[in-house]
Amino acid sequence: MGSSSAAADEFNFPKIELHLHLDGAVRHSTIFELAKKKKIDLHGAKSVEDVKKLLVTHQPANLAKVLAAFDIFIPVIKNDASALERIAYETCEDQSKAGVIYFEGRYR
Repeated sequence: MGSSSAAADEFNFPKIELHLHLDGAVRHSTIFELAKKKKIDLHGAKSVEDVKKLLVTHQPANLAKVLAAFDIFIPVIKNDASALERIAYETCEDQSKAGVIYFEGRYR
């Protein structure tokens, strides 16, 4: 068995995630849909792709820059039980698709 095959097999094992922030696992499409429904402006974002460009930082300069993304979309989900329920459900779906069999999620 070659080393690349062994490395690939390693990723086929069931996974666990012991520290997942729900507010950091929200789908871009969910943010866009909820913002549109609530008429909340996301810095001019007109599509899911715009939301992704707005929130994803490929080369963070510092922690403040990374955390600034949360200031943009947290108003979309803040104090909204149905939005949080949706995010929790979608996170379960996403984790399952990624092969995660157990995770511990938290919000704020």
